[in-house]
Formats: sequence, C-alpha cells, structure tokens
Amino acid sequence: MPQTLGYALASYTPLLCALGLIVLFTRYAVRYVEELVRSYLFVSPEHITLDYGCSDWRISSQRAADLYSSGTKLWTREDLKDIEQQLGQSYIMDRFSVRRIDGSIIQISNPLFQVHNPIWKPHIKYQEYWQLVKTQPSGPIETYLCSYIVDWSNQTARNFRESIAQPMQVFEEKDLLWQNSTTCKQLAALVQDLIGTNTVKKVLCFGLGDFCRSAPEWLKKQHGSWDETSDVENVMGCMIQHSMAITIAQLCRGNETVLLLAQDPDYTELAEYILTKKEFKIVGPHGAGGFAEIDEESIVISAFAAAPVKQIIADLARPMLIISTGFNVFNSNE
Repeated sequence: MPQTLGYALASYTPLLCALGLIVLFTRYAVRYVEELVRSYLFVSPEHITLDYGCSDWRISSQRAADLYSSGTKLWTREDLKDIEQQLGQSYIMDRFSVRRIDGSIIQISNPLFQVHNPIWKPHIKYQEYWQLVKTQPSGPIETYLCSYIVDWSNQTARNFRESIAQPMQVFEEKDLLWQNSTTCKQLAALVQDLIGTNTVKKVLCFGLGDFCRSAPEWLKKQHGSWDETSDVENVMGCMIQHSMAITIAQLCRGNETVLLLAQDPDYTELAEYILTKKEFKIVGPHGAGGFAEIDEESIVISAFAAAPVKQIIADLARPMLIISTGFNVFNSNE
C-alpha cells in the first residue's frame, strides 16, 4: 500500500510542476499585458495634455495681430465699395460676400432676399482693431477675422416717428444763424490758415445726424412737456453741423469744384432731399461707400459716427484735415 501511494504521488509530480509553471507564466503574462496597455493606450499622469487654452478666440486674435503687424490693412477701398454695392442690391442677393483680413471670403445669408417690404435695413457693422485682438467679438467664430460684417436694424419704430414741422424752413433759418455767428467766422479763418494754398477736392461728412425726424417718445416723456420748439432744439446741432460743412466747402472752392459728400445710414428721405438741395451728394447709405472716397485732397468731418473713422482713415489715406469730436488716442481700450 505505501508503495502504491508513493507511486501515485510520483506520477502527479510532473503535472503539479506543469501547473506551477502555468500559474507563474500567467502571472507574468498578465503583468506584461497590463504594462503594454498602460504604455500604449493610456497616458501616465505625469504626461497629461490639456488644451483648454487653445481657444478659437485666442488663436484668431493672435492671427489678427500678426497680420496687422505684417502690414495687412483692415479696410480697403475695394472692399468698402463692394459691400456697399451688395447691400444696395439686397433684394436680389441671397447672400453677401465679406472678405476677412486674411483674404478669405465668408458668405452671410440674406434673410430679406426678395422681401418686398422689409422692416429690417442691412448695414455695415465695423469690428475695429481692438475687437479683433483684445475683445472677443459676439458673432460666430468665422467672423473673428472680419473687420466688418453685415447687420440689420429694425425700422418699424423709426418709421413711425413723424417729421418736425417745416424742416426745410427751419434748416434755412439755422443755416443763416450759423453764417452770421462769430463761431462761423472763427472756423473759416482757422480752416483757411490750416489748408493754406493746398487744393481741396472733397469735403466728406460722416455721422452728422438726421435733422428731420421728431424725437423718440422716451425722450419726450423724460422732459415732461414737448412741443415744436423742443423738436427744433433737439435737431439743431445736426443742422449746424451740416451748415459748417457747407461753409468749409464754399471756403475751399475758389475757382475749383469741391464735392460735398455726406454719409449717415440714419438719414431720412426728407433729410437726403434737403441736403441734395444744398449741394450735398449722399453716399454710403449702408455705412461703407463714403469711406472709399477719402483721399489726400479731402477734408473729413466726423461727428458721432458709429464706425471707427480714425482707424479707417489710417488704412486708406492721409486727408488734408480731419475735424472730429475730439482728440482721443487710437487706443482707448486701456
């Protein structure tokens, strides 16, 4: 019996050894596979890569800064003329083409395509330098490199506002008041001294304001009482600004023809009619075409334009004289 038991144990020894080898091999094989998977499929904690700082806005703003530093212009005459022409044909345009500062073109769909009586008016919305490099634009990512885009303003409330009483007569009265003022004489002397014998061929006006539309209801409510005299006082500044432009154009004419151009998307048809009678030519009704007229033989008058007039001028030309609302630096974002 002991011999039989010993024989049985001896016969199991190779099997037990084999099982031991299998267990040992399996243990090391599992470890090897785990290391392999960890090495090739997963990143170890000390090598985790985070890209949360690589936002579209940061990349775009750096691109805009690089382009501008290399001499790329934000605005060109060709682009301003082109977009003005497109918006002027908005009824037949199903989309507008806008050139970004890197030269690429984006297409903006026109919601008013073949709309007969639109209550929305397309206009140019400018994105000046600091919006491209410092303050993130509010539009889609594709517009981050656009120095201008297309926007629409609702005209319903604007069109419900009536005109002031007898705007042509009021304009004539305020124009005469301006011509007889000491300020007019002082301005004429100053402008004459500044331009000297240089030739001026254009006087360009931007954002001088509409002077025919009555005040909005919220303004009337703020004052408690409102009458026709209040309406005139409200637009008198805009009238005087246009009279000032007329004076400067007359001063520069001499024996030469001097164009008197005005751009303000807020003009009413009545204001445009009166200005035309006063030898103005209305340009850029959508807010872009007038800037394409700026050159070295022009005088620019800018009051309260929504566009970044100084930056646009810097890219286009060096006009002989700029009359604006102040001497703010180009960098007003600091």
